[in-house]
Amino acid sequence: MKRINSVIAIVLLMALAAGCSNVRNSKAEMTSGSDTAIGKTTAAETMAAATTTSETTVDTTIVFSMDAKDETETTTAETTVKKKPKEPVIKFSGKAKDVFTLKADSYYEGDKFVIFAQKGAKLRGDVPKNISKIMGDLEKLFSMSYKKTEFTFEDDWRDIYFGGSFQGINSDLSKVSIIILKDPEDDTIQTAFGNETTLFDTDFDPVKGSYGTVYHELAHVLRLRQGENMSSVLEEGVALYAQDKLSRKYKKADWDMISYVNCYGYSTPYSDKNLKEDPEKEFIRAATAPRSSEQPEYQFGIRFVYFLTETYGNDIIKKISETSRKYEFAENGTGTDIDTVVKVIKEATSQDVFIRFKKWVPGGWKKYCKDYLKYMKKFGL
Repeated sequence: MKRINSVIAIVLLMALAAGCSNVRNSKAEMTSGSDTAIGKTTAAETMAAATTTSETTVDTTIVFSMDAKDETETTTAETTVKKKPKEPVIKFSGKAKDVFTLKADSYYEGDKFVIFAQKGAKLRGDVPKNISKIMGDLEKLFSMSYKKTEFTFEDDWRDIYFGGSFQGINSDLSKVSIIILKDPEDDTIQTAFGNETTLFDTDFDPVKGSYGTVYHELAHVLRLRQGENMSSVLEEGVALYAQDKLSRKYKKADWDMISYVNCYGYSTPYSDKNLKEDPEKEFIRAATAPRSSEQPEYQFGIRFVYFLTETYGNDIIKKISETSRKYEFAENGTGTDIDTVVKVIKEATSQDVFIRFKKWVPGGWKKYCKDYLKYMKKFGL
């Protein structure tokens, strides 16, 4: 016979005493420490007492099975799981003329991306169609794919922007998360990480702006899905290169690029003289310097990526990304492992890559500036 605990013993003895109300049970007195006749206790009171005595912190149902050969106890825990309300799905018409403002935080799922949009954001009906085209063209431009890799990660944007909503949607990171916020109209900037980009609703408005920022940030996501961060110089250079190339492909004005033109009467806060002595050292400085109005990471980056693609081919960024996977990047707590980045670039290109870049800049960058200014004339430059 199995040993039963004191609670079950009380119940068993009460059941025996129910037919003999004038007989005391000494074992029950030892257990309870009182002279109360168990026979006067109702079944409901007995069950209530048993439940109170139990230390279980969840709701339970206790079932007793009395048998001449065995006594068993079965405890079934009852739990209630509350389902989160399903967030509304955005319905896009596919037409640019259809403009609407979201009344609640909402989402839309495409083939390669999921849009998570903030309440109050003003959107057009052709946003998903345009995003699909942009992502496809970026993949072709760099010969790379938005497919998930071991380097795909996200931060806690669901908590930062949506109070924890959208849990379970794209949780496997198989698609790019595109967060669209109502434009705060302040100095907040758009961002991109391993699997998500944060944009403003005005970035999709051809009247208030251009799609240039969308090209830029989605290029960041594409590159970062391929491998380790390859320094702010290379990452920003790739994004600016994509921004310029897609703006021209779609015949859009890109006024941002004027900031990088330093010839034909235009100037920039960055001087190409920085490249004359030691271009590799300047690369490291540009990648590790604090952000400033000089913007060395952007200025060096756009020049460097144009040079790389012209010199080593359009798939050179893919090759650099693939080469980086063979290396262990140090966790130094101060940012990118810049020494390893330099080794990767040299292996994927050539050991004299920075010397060749130095020689390319005077004529190569001047040619770019001339082409850009000529292109922008049609937009009134």
